[in-house]
Amino acid sequence: MVFTLEQYIERYKNSNPLVKFLKKVFFPRNDLTILFLGYGMSEMEILQFFFEKIGKSQSIQKRYIFKEYFHGDEDLIDADEAFFKSMGINVIEYYIDTKGYEGITDELAIIEGLKREIITERCQRLSVKPTPENIQEILKYIKSNISVEEYFFKTILSEPDYQYTLDWFIPLYENGYFNPENNPKIKKETRLGEEMETIQRWIVIHYLIRVSYLNKQSPDKHISSLLAKIIYQIINYPSISERTLNFSTDRGVLEIIGNLSVEEINVTILKMFLTSFINNYSKSGLIFDIERYLIRNFLNCEKIGQMLLQFILSIEKDNIDIFKFRMYEDEVKKQALILIEKLLEINPIKVFCILSAKLYIIIKDYLNRDHEFSPDFYSYDDLLKFIKIQLLFSFKYITPGIGGRIIDKLLKKKEKTLRGIAIELIDNNYSIYKSIFWELKENPIVFSIPQTQNIFAHHHVEFSEKEIAIANAWIDSLPNDHKEENYE
Repeated sequence: MVFTLEQYIERYKNSNPLVKFLKKVFFPRNDLTILFLGYGMSEMEILQFFFEKIGKSQSIQKRYIFKEYFHGDEDLIDADEAFFKSMGINVIEYYIDTKGYEGITDELAIIEGLKREIITERCQRLSVKPTPENIQEILKYIKSNISVEEYFFKTILSEPDYQYTLDWFIPLYENGYFNPENNPKIKKETRLGEEMETIQRWIVIHYLIRVSYLNKQSPDKHISSLLAKIIYQIINYPSISERTLNFSTDRGVLEIIGNLSVEEINVTILKMFLTSFINNYSKSGLIFDIERYLIRNFLNCEKIGQMLLQFILSIEKDNIDIFKFRMYEDEVKKQALILIEKLLEINPIKVFCILSAKLYIIIKDYLNRDHEFSPDFYSYDDLLKFIKIQLLFSFKYITPGIGGRIIDKLLKKKEKTLRGIAIELIDNNYSIYKSIFWELKENPIVFSIPQTQNIFAHHHVEFSEKEIAIANAWIDSLPNDHKEENYE
């Protein structure tokens, strides 16, 4: 019994019989298997003992702690595993939201008689190199228990020889281990009287990510083809409109796509997947993943680049946390600019068409709103201003013949803003397209006051007498309130 601080300190001295007993238990000659269950590992003295003594031991494979978690506690599990590993203890997870506390007895029954130890040790031996015999034995073990499954995948993922990781890919695929129906679905449960949605992570997706990176370093066409087949099955299961939603899996799929070769990418399916992603998960999170996994890897592919540019510009900013909005908008601009600069080298006309289509959509949306249009409406949205600037910039890459047809097309639009952009394009490239301006049948001042003013201000010294007469006629035809503008 310990009653005083002095007795407490004395009890935990190295020379004390209690410490000698702990050493005898944890450093036995026959290396006993030890399972911590319940409250014990909360005692600071036992933790200290493990840090100082056990943590330095090389014999750590037979010491375990049984801890309960909820599905979705992956970060906590990772932290606990790192914490207890430093003391030479392996964590055995039990998901309390599967069967409740009553299910602990079932889980302990699996461990009974050192069954788990035998299985995990056998997995460790068998997982090194797959053979027809040990493949079936391993599959039998990992399909029967999720903890053993995780142990198996952690083992093959931690192998220093990456070839062992790849060696298991084909056997696991052929035995249906990556089938999309195995992707965990959202579960509804009640916690503290409230209904919540939880979802279990799919451990195999982390393995597939590793395989995709290894295959990217040393490409194998057969593995690439199978990886593409696997992820497209996941994306389309059971259908693209009713697909299984699992954020952890889908984010892993996005990362795997980034490691595939261009030849393996189905642009249509990728766009549908990104659309599903954006509709069901965080928009601000996806925009960063697109840059990390897709733009970096497929920047030189025109077809994928065009699709990504269209997709990025189509992402609406609604439902985005106000504190994340500025960061989100800046990232959209950054990624769009990367794509635009590269695509202008390949197909400037397509870039201009993508930007003008987006601009047209925004203008239509703005005009349908319940407020009065103003010439400076671009100031209402920084992203819109960005698109307009890139539109004007991309036009410089277009040949005069095609550029002239684009300006003519814009001038025929009923929206004044689009016709104003046509006048601004003429202003920026006056020496090439000035004839279009002076041959206009409609007075440009009526639908494009600031842009027409700029042409007069920037290029009046170049006007011929005929052009000055046309300009004066335009001004004289204006109502009196318009004539107050300075057109001299």
